[in-house]
Amino acid sequence: MESGIKILKLITGETIMADIEYDKLKKNATLNYPLIFHVQYKPTGSVSMVATRWVESNVVSHKIKTHHIVVAADPTEIMEELYMDSIEDLENYDNYEYEQTLETKTSEKTEIDDFISSMSEMDETIVH
Repeated sequence: MESGIKILKLITGETIMADIEYDKLKKNATLNYPLIFHVQYKPTGSVSMVATRWVESNVVSHKIKTHHIVVAADPTEIMEELYMDSIEDLENYDNYEYEQTLETKTSEKTEIDDFISSMSEMDETIVH
């Protein structure tokens, strides 16, 4: 078994694509950026491939036993390119999502601060 980007069929039946590294004794394998590809059919009749994380977390490397791998095959050039593009897109999406969340929270805090400030300027004799 060689290291590198491979399409893997696991004993669970899952087919994933990952940059795989084997340990010296080849008893364990580290899967870097494992992705699952889904075929998505659109009402227009077109078809596209969508990549998602194998495990929905921020962890990008997972160690598995090599006996859990049934088949490790070299991907086609197009699939390898799609894999690399998908990793880049997912990383950019994560950074974008974090920046958007931070920007939104900062904006909300400013609005709340402005509201509290305007409340303190109101006539203190008003009960409600």
